[in-house]
Amino acid sequence: MRFARRKEEKTSAARIQRNIRAWINRKNANWTKLYKGIKPLIQPNRVEQELKTTKHELDKMTEAKNQLEVNNKSLEDEIKTTKSQLDSAFKDRERLQETKNSLEGELNDTKEKLAFERSSAMARNTKQEALISELNAKLSTET
Repeated sequence: MRFARRKEEKTSAARIQRNIRAWINRKNANWTKLYKGIKPLIQPNRVEQELKTTKHELDKMTEAKNQLEVNNKSLEDEIKTTKSQLDSAFKDRERLQETKNSLEGELNDTKEKLAFERSSAMARNTKQEALISELNAKLSTET
């Protein structure tokens, strides 16, 4: 058991040493130095790309906002036009209602005058018939 444990410790120590050597070799390798030098230069490029993307999205949103403002303006103009037409229609309706009422009043007055004139004409007619029958009676008594 001790032997197996010692052997495992030795293998583990050799593995750790090998990993440390590989890390040191990689740390001092030319490509690592090059990567460390380029990495800071790559980051601003990403920031610039994100900035371009953000500006592009901002331009799209600004254009959409402007389009919505134009649509809103045209809809407001349409609403104003419709309101003015509605107001005009209500005024026309009121004017027509007033005209209707005045014409109905005139019609009623005319009907009353006609009824009065008919009754007057009937009374005159009755008087005339009475006069005619009286004259006929006188005529027939004279003859």
